[in-house]
Amino acid sequence: MAILPIFTHHAAQCALCCCMVGASRGTTTTQHALLRACCVVVVPLDAPRRAEGKKAMIATTTSRTAELQQQHLIHAARKLLRPSPVRLHHVPQWLVRRIRERLGKPQRLHPGGPDYLHYAVSATGGRDGAYWLDHWGSTTTPAGRPAFVSEPYLRPAMVQRAEAFAKMLGLEFVISANSEWYPGNTIRLMFWEPDDDQQAIPDARIAQDERDEARR
Repeated sequence: MAILPIFTHHAAQCALCCCMVGASRGTTTTQHALLRACCVVVVPLDAPRRAEGKKAMIATTTSRTAELQQQHLIHAARKLLRPSPVRLHHVPQWLVRRIRERLGKPQRLHPGGPDYLHYAVSATGGRDGAYWLDHWGSTTTPAGRPAFVSEPYLRPAMVQRAEAFAKMLGLEFVISANSEWYPGNTIRLMFWEPDDDQQAIPDARIAQDERDEARR
């Protein structure tokens, strides 16, 4: 026969005779005798609720631990594979030169880098649901070469538009999930000049040409 220890300030119920017994430090001899006669284990009335609460607490703790472990792994991976930083809304001179060589000048009096960029992007389809230019700027490839990057939220047709942009300008092009802007929700589209014609015209010459145009 096993009787659960006396519970302070809790009511207990005899599972056999359904009698209510005051389970406090002042439990009487008669009550003890009743419990012994029943030969049952006496448990607090709120035991099921306590058990459920304990299960929920364990589940929450386990979930939180798994989340922290996942965050730790992501952080460690990001340290090893950290994407190159982006100079937002900066159009590198080599890209301006490339657009000018392939498409000519935008219809503006003194076009700047962003004007050339949007001019070229519009040539691949304009600002529709596949508009892939977002969180864009200059950066470098893992090998340290100058590059242009855009990190949009992925939509079905934008990859084809970005590929068309690369082919139109004769650029190398790569897609990566390792983005700097809101990683896990955006992709990285990176463009750079091929080895055979990189720096075919020095960037300093393009910059000088633009200064000359501004003076006219």
